[in-house]
Amino acid sequence: MKITIDKFKRIDFAEVNLDKVNIFIGANNSGKSSFIQGVQFAVSSCQTLSLKGVHWRKKHTQTLGLDSSDFLYSPTRFIEDLHNGSKLVGARRKEDRKKLLFTFSKDDDIAYISVSRSKNGGFDTTVEGRPLGVILGSIDRPFCVYVPGLAGVPIEERYAPPITIKKSAIRGDSNNFLRNILLSISQNTDSMASFIHSVNLLYPGISIAASYDEHRTEFIQVNVTISGHQMPLDSVGTGLLQVIQAFAYIEYFNPQLLLLDEPDAHIHPTKQKLLAHELLRKANESADLRIVFSTHSRYILDALEDKARVFHFEHGKAIPDVQGSKILLDIGAADADYLFSKKNLKYVIATEDKVDGVDDKKAY
Repeated sequence: MKITIDKFKRIDFAEVNLDKVNIFIGANNSGKSSFIQGVQFAVSSCQTLSLKGVHWRKKHTQTLGLDSSDFLYSPTRFIEDLHNGSKLVGARRKEDRKKLLFTFSKDDDIAYISVSRSKNGGFDTTVEGRPLGVILGSIDRPFCVYVPGLAGVPIEERYAPPITIKKSAIRGDSNNFLRNILLSISQNTDSMASFIHSVNLLYPGISIAASYDEHRTEFIQVNVTISGHQMPLDSVGTGLLQVIQAFAYIEYFNPQLLLLDEPDAHIHPTKQKLLAHELLRKANESADLRIVFSTHSRYILDALEDKARVFHFEHGKAIPDVQGSKILLDIGAADADYLFSKKNLKYVIATEDKVDGVDDKKAY
């Protein structure tokens, strides 16, 4: 699967040819999160047109003018500010308009998504390429699920119909419906067993129970049992909660693309490696699933060395297959533990240079 993004947030132009598991690496503000958000924005634009019942013109194109509030997902409510380098503004001639451009290609199919400012102040949104466009616009099986970092859960959660839960994947806020998702998974023995197996590889012995009685309450109850102690879902640690979300979304949505924005942020390094290994296994056992990590963790890199494709983001561009210390130095992860863990290490050369404007490091 190949995805290109042109003029979206920090991305000037970037092309990514995805493998089963992919790691996005780069310094802060390098464009890796912009690329992930761009994928979600493009796919959700297709889904927005599907929900609005837009017909395919000449059997291969959908188009509709949307207001900012119509987009089911956007990293900002000001769509015009998503254009790289300048605002998304209109022009008298269609060919002169600035655009957000996205291309998806899979097997022999290709789809183009564009968003431009229309004459009436809205945003002309076009999908070209029906076979893949239909897949991208699917509501019943969302093409991708976006899991932003630090996605907590509400204290309580009402029972919701399936369409509401599916739309949460489009908006990127499935965390607000996690209890609904867990309840649905728990009603399928095989799905629940697979989900618990994945969670237990990182957190052994944990059990999760979901219940709902429509005759007594409108709220879903989910309890997590750790070392014999039962607690509500909203009371568990952030690391465990992130793991529960990732594997629950795989089981429930069965997406073709899982977008994980820094899933390691609150997970212990030993569990980061376990998370990486289990996600790799889930991707390999699925015919369609591809997984993208955005991370600063060298533990994720170590765990997936030679097993995942690494993209180094720098100044809004994606550089594929960059290996070794250049990446780790850029993300601040090349420490002594990493250097001395290399079996073939023969020499270490230490130098003094300028760091943050300080001529001599000893000045620290």
